[in-house]
Formats: sequence, structure tokens, C-alpha cells
Amino acid sequence: HIHHRKLRFMQDLFTTLVDVQWRWTLLVFALSFILSWLGFAVVWFLVASAHGDLTAANYTSGWTPCVVNLHSFTSAFLFSMETQQSIGYGTRSTTEECPEAIFVMILQVSSGGCSSVSAVCGCLWWGVQLIVLCLQVITGLIIEACMVGCSTASPVCMVGCSTASPVSAGINRSDHRCAWMGVQLIVLCLQVITGLIIEACMVGVVFAKMARPKQRNQTLLFSRHAVICQRDGDLCLKFRVGDMRKTHIIGAKVRAVFISSKVTQEGELLPHYRTEMKVGIDGGNQNLFFIWPTTVVHHITPDSPLFGISAHDLVDRTTEFEIVVVLEGTIESTGQITQARSSYLPNEILWGHRFEPVVEYDKERSGYEVDYSGFHRTFIVDTPLCSGRDLAELFMSHGQERYDHRESDVGNRYQSSPASTPVISITLCDDVNNSHNFKDLHDKTIESYG
Repeated sequence: HIHHRKLRFMQDLFTTLVDVQWRWTLLVFALSFILSWLGFAVVWFLVASAHGDLTAANYTSGWTPCVVNLHSFTSAFLFSMETQQSIGYGTRSTTEECPEAIFVMILQVSSGGCSSVSAVCGCLWWGVQLIVLCLQVITGLIIEACMVGCSTASPVCMVGCSTASPVSAGINRSDHRCAWMGVQLIVLCLQVITGLIIEACMVGVVFAKMARPKQRNQTLLFSRHAVICQRDGDLCLKFRVGDMRKTHIIGAKVRAVFISSKVTQEGELLPHYRTEMKVGIDGGNQNLFFIWPTTVVHHITPDSPLFGISAHDLVDRTTEFEIVVVLEGTIESTGQITQARSSYLPNEILWGHRFEPVVEYDKERSGYEVDYSGFHRTFIVDTPLCSGRDLAELFMSHGQERYDHRESDVGNRYQSSPASTPVISITLCDDVNNSHNFKDLHDKTIESYG
């Protein structure tokens, strides 16, 4: 249990909205608009109520309402939405009767200026408009105070507002009073800045969620199973990685981590002890030439965590571990770094299997073709059933030096046998695991997968 766990996520709201599922992000995005419309609808309703626009008896021949045809909260909501979205007024529009109505209109129009996803760059322009709008209002106040009074300043302000945020009102519908102008200016700046921040954050969340490199992982493939077989006499763990896109991953690297429990010499239990596994491709380097599906190889040597594990251990699940594999690189089209991960449990490792080839040369097209339909397919090959340690002991008992200390990117490897020396066969390994037959072992392995 983490103290104030939910509060910690809310304090980093932007990252939380980017990480959550799309349905929650879109819900917050929609609610931000709906709640904004409702909030301003309440304000418009209160303005109309305070002015007496909701009282039918006030509608005489000389009565001018704050907002034309605003008679209920529903009409206030529709007017709020029309104002903020700048879709143009129908039968409802502000008049020059109420300065508070002009004040609310300025606030709402300014706060709704960056409502579209395309406004990521447009929000900067709205900031410039905000500054110009404030300068226009201040200039109008100075002119009013020093030269001609209220009747000149208010129209200047309204012309400036209609220039900065067109709402298709058609005419100047503002009152000529300026008693509210100072309050309007202060609240206007605060509301516009707040609105810009909210809109910019929501647009940023959607943009970041769409552009994040995590989506690139959908076209990076890992084989469903890992396999163990021999290569040049060595027992090897293999898994396959592939990229379905034609734009490749630049500087692709692959890692593998062996996770299992371990008891130290002092008796301490380490439940998730991690051991880095040395992996590579044909030349033994972990850097991938990633233009077609590639088989990644881990040689089971004395420094390998799989050195003491046999086929019997995998099938009977006498040992518990997990191999986590990581593929990372730079996306060619965007330059962003992406990372894809997968893992293999003991029952997901096929002993005595090899991957089917998926890259073939097409003579008609004079080029190579990749058939991803066989990406996960394997076939059975003769493989010793004993562990790497037992296999090394067998070589030693037959008078063969099995290891050397050559420098290699994948660590100490088995010494290659002479051409005249056959690879250790299943029959020889049955001296160690004589209770297992390869076919029975394979059938039992397949059954364990369900």
C-alpha cells in the first residue's frame, strides 16, 4: 500500500492522461468542453436573471435584454456553446444593454480559442492576440479617462474584441457603459490565460499520446516460443525478432535478462535475482542488422544461467525462471527511441526445435522475400537432452577439450570440434538422461502447452 497513491498520479496529471487508455483520455477531453459550456451557461443564466430577462413582465416595448431570446437555462447553454465554439449566433445574441453580458462574452470567446487539435501552434498566436486585446482595452480606458469619456472607450474595446475573437455576431452589441471595464480587464486576462493553459494541455495530451513511440511496438514481433538446439556443436537458446514495417529501426540492440530466485552464501533469499545473458546474432554482436527477421542466439556456456538446466527440468518444471528480452532502437521516420519487450517462461521454451526459414530469394523478382506467416513456426531437430554442464562432462570423458578462452562477444564458447569429430548425439546424452526418449519428451512438451 502506497500512501496517497492516487494523489501522486494526479500531481503528474499530464503524464497520467498520456499513459491511461484512450477511452479515459477522450472522456477527459470531452468533459473539459462540456463542463466549460455548463459553467459559462450558469454565468449567462445568472446575468440574465439579475437583469430581469427571465421575468416575462419586463418584456415591454422599451425593454432591452442582455441576451436576445435567452429565457431558460437550456437557451443559456446553447448560447454558451455558440459563443465558445464561434459557430455564429442564431436567434440568441448579446445586446448593448448589459456590460456584464459583454464581459462574459469576452471571457468565453477568449477561453475557447484553442479548442481544436490543430491549435497546437495556433495557441501561440492566441497569446499574441491576448496581448493585443489587453492593449486595446487599456488604450480605450486611457482615451476614455483623458479625452472623451465612457461613450468612446467602450466601442473601442468592443471593436478590438471582435477583431481578436470573431464570433459572427454581425454588429457591435455592447453597452456603452464602462463602469465594468476595469473588472472586465482583470478577469478577462485571468480567464483567457487559464483557458489557454487548459486547451493547450489537452491538445498536448492528445498529440503526445498519438505520437509516442509506444505505438511503434505494435509492428515489432517476438517469436511466441524460444528454442534450444545445437549450433556448431554448442547448445544454444534462440528466439526470433522481426519488424513488419519497411522503415527500419536504426541502431537496434537486443538484450536478455534471466530472472530467478537465488540464495546467497549467507542464506539470504533473493526472489528476483537478475542475470544479464550474453546474446548476439550471426557474428556474436548484440547490434542487429535489422532489415529482415533475425534469430538472436545465446550460447549456453559455463557462465550462462542455463548451463545446469536440462530438457527434463523444462518439461517437469522443476525450475522456475523467466527470460525477459528487450529490443530497442531509433525510429527511422521520427527519430524517437522505442523499446519493445517480451519474455519466455520455461513452458515457452521448446527443447530440440529450430525456427523455419522465412527469408527466401525470389528469382523472378531478383530479390529477397519475407514470409511472416512462418515467423513462429519451428521444426524438430536432434538435440542432446542433457544440460550444458552434462554435455561438457561428456566431452571431457571422451577425451575432448570442450572450452577455450577465445575472445568473443558472447563469452567463452564451446571449442569447435574437428571436422572428423561428430557432434554429440542424443544416444550419447541418454547416458545421462537415460529415462527420456526424445520423441516422448517432445510429445510431453507439446502437451504442456495446452
